[in-house]
Amino acid sequence: MRRKTKIYLDTSVISHLDAEDVPEKMRHTREFWEKVKLGLEFDVFVSDLTNFELQQCYEPKRTRLFAFLSEVEHVAIARTEEIIGLADRYLEYGVLTKKDYDDLRHMAYAVVSQCDCIASWNLKHFVNDTTMDRVNVVNLTEGYRSIEILTPQKIIGGENDSKSR
Repeated sequence: MRRKTKIYLDTSVISHLDAEDVPEKMRHTREFWEKVKLGLEFDVFVSDLTNFELQQCYEPKRTRLFAFLSEVEHVAIARTEEIIGLADRYLEYGVLTKKDYDDLRHMAYAVVSQCDCIASWNLKHFVNDTTMDRVNVVNLTEGYRSIEILTPQKIIGGENDSKSR
């Protein structure tokens, strides 16, 4: 039996389940979500940072997003010193800037949890070759394995936005 792909969900994926302002991304995210809900292909990981960011959403969207999240089995990841240390290394290596530190933390949560992939709609900071290359240089330097960063659309095999990979 084939091993399931371990996927870390950043906040943008869950948020796009209820994103009427971007119907195409919402449609792709919901297609991805239906596959995730089946539990056959993916093991899902969600951090306390993702939960915190979802808590910042206004009602009634916040309630809808947590309802979506409750539909899938997922591993809850709590912050550790190892995660913060890796995020700090990403910052030192210039993966992103200090103002994007939470994005670096998302990456570190996924890598320390040995995920295969980060699912994200954050094309500016996550889903691009430059960021993925920089993250993986740090990962290899620091003794971690490489990771892919993809949109939900790309993960399920759909064509992807031209701005990303």
